[in-house]
Amino acid sequence: MVCHLSYKSTLIVLLTICLTLTGCAATSSNYKPSIAASYTGETATLDDTFVRVGSGQAIMFAAQKIDDKDIFHIIASSASASYGKGVELVTRGVSRALPIKPLTLYLVAQRQHGAPISAMLSSETSNYVDANVTFLPKVNEVYIVNGRLSDKNSAVWIEDKGGNVVSTVTQGIGSNAQPLSVDRTTKNYLKQRSKLETFLYIQGGESDKSVVNKLGQPDKIDNYRVC
Repeated sequence: MVCHLSYKSTLIVLLTICLTLTGCAATSSNYKPSIAASYTGETATLDDTFVRVGSGQAIMFAAQKIDDKDIFHIIASSASASYGKGVELVTRGVSRALPIKPLTLYLVAQRQHGAPISAMLSSETSNYVDANVTFLPKVNEVYIVNGRLSDKNSAVWIEDKGGNVVSTVTQGIGSNAQPLSVDRTTKNYLKQRSKLETFLYIQGGESDKSVVNKLGQPDKIDNYRVC
């Protein structure tokens, strides 16, 4: 009898927390634009990305702030799209323009679940790493937020179409994450991927602009329907 009541109480607490956490769905109107309305200069593009881990979760790499301004990102977009879908995670990519100037971006690598209760009951320990990185975009270039999550080491960064890291990098585990001191501008580091390699390294969430920037215009586009 005691065990039954204890279990029931725990379940009620969990459900109450879940209802609290899913009380509203975020929209882009809750965030600041990535470029000020007064800016009239050239721009670049930055896409958030994700890697699927089953139907109910994904590892997401997002830019959540630009120069201390909260901006719309893939974690908020996907949480909004997943609202009311149970444990299913509906992913929604986010792409935004960047001004051409030195920027400080707050990046997050996070394991995202379709339902908060799934996150609370998960046995995964490598769920999150965040960092402020500095970055100077180039005109008309398309970049992605990328990284890794693991029990041993996690990191988050910005990379160009060739997979080269173009921002400062922070890596570590949880609160022990530290900036990584590596000269990412040396010719020995810069990579030249073949078109096949580039195709295989395309991340979930990349915009069509990013894919075309990497692979060129397609010869044809076939329409298809997912059943």
